[in-house]
Amino acid sequence: WMFTVTLLALCFIGIHESLKTAGADSVKIIYAPCFAYGAVVLLAPYITDKVKMYGAVMAASMVFLFVMFGILLKKHSVLRIEKICTSMILTMFVAIPFMVLELIFGVSLKSDCGASAHAVGLALTVYCLVVAWMADIGAYFIGRAFGKHKLAPVLSPKKTIEGSVGGFVISMIFSVGGAYLYSVVFHGIPNGVNFFNLM
Repeated sequence: WMFTVTLLALCFIGIHESLKTAGADSVKIIYAPCFAYGAVVLLAPYITDKVKMYGAVMAASMVFLFVMFGILLKKHSVLRIEKICTSMILTMFVAIPFMVLELIFGVSLKSDCGASAHAVGLALTVYCLVVAWMADIGAYFIGRAFGKHKLAPVLSPKKTIEGSVGGFVISMIFSVGGAYLYSVVFHGIPNGVNFFNLM
């Protein structure tokens, strides 16, 4: 439950930052449905039946859509449709990956060395985060060394195509290398790893 509470706090912070990015943070009424959607999505994995869990997420998404449309009708003089749509998309982009991270943490695997499902879930969670960090680090250093072609000058002037490709390659190498160590060297996953899928 501590992991879920931490993710929920981070999700709310991410949603707040997303609303600021969309320029919709001035209309305070928009926070309630966005935070409520994030909370429902993050609590959905506690429904043990996977079909019902995904059904709950879909139902929450539909309710979220209609509530935000109602806010648009009520606040159309100060809140344009572009801001509402951007706020919805960014809220989903924040909440759903946090739910996936929670599912990864709660994965029910057993390892040959006797590690509990909790330990394996924690290892996989850290693994996903580190792979993402390696992509950022690789993109930064390769972009500084070899970057010449801008990726998205308006959105992020310093990002380059060379940096993004380099970050992707480095994260892929780290992903396969880390899985190899965990699987082959430490015997962490009994059935081995599909390295092709990891790439």
